[in-house]
Amino acid sequence: MSVNCHNSGRIGWSNFADSLTYKIKNEGEDIYYEWYIDEGKTKHFFREIINTVKEFSETYKEKDDNDKLNPNTWEDGDCTISIGPHVCYLESLFMIYIQLNLILLDTKLNKTHLLKGYHIYGICMGEFCNSYRHDEYMANECVNVIKKIFGKTSWDYKERDTIEINISSKEIVSEIREYLKKVFICLINLYKNEEANEDFHEIQCLNMMEHFFNIKRVRSEEESDFLSNRVMERVF
Repeated sequence: MSVNCHNSGRIGWSNFADSLTYKIKNEGEDIYYEWYIDEGKTKHFFREIINTVKEFSETYKEKDDNDKLNPNTWEDGDCTISIGPHVCYLESLFMIYIQLNLILLDTKLNKTHLLKGYHIYGICMGEFCNSYRHDEYMANECVNVIKKIFGKTSWDYKERDTIEINISSKEIVSEIREYLKKVFICLINLYKNEEANEDFHEIQCLNMMEHFFNIKRVRSEEESDFLSNRVMERVF
């Protein structure tokens, strides 16, 4: 239900979920999903998230323990672009914010592979030494909710067919929402970072989702130029 989602009054989680469609494909004994999006609805959805982060950043007051929720102060806080297996904090936080809210929405997507992939969860739990791992406090918070949702904190690729998503109790829903509030504060703090702030753009967000959700689409020339320029600005 959308009422369970974080910032449900500002972000159209249901409309976004409806914009995700798929075809089921077989490759030998393996089943995989080919995902598609409604680009107009998806870009509108990203603008809603970005605008919500921006609005809250203007009034958010830092607290004494804010470093725990400030990715700019974490070990790899100066790494604001993803390179190879190294996923920057903006992308991992943004994606887990989307994935867990979609889980709370409790639609047919919970029965597919889309929200059962381990990659983003593993990064946010601090499991991958070759990626930018989240600070210990937030990593432990993530471990807690992932274990409640999936009954375990590690699974392989083929287990996506059998692993179940559990949000059957109010307590689980409440714990996920509390974690998402902290993820959102992390996003606010990233937005306040002038360099990371520039990546709060619908094209950058679309590129993130295309990669992590394995969306089948063709990028426009505008998108390709924007992404290439962003990389050039950071590297050089």
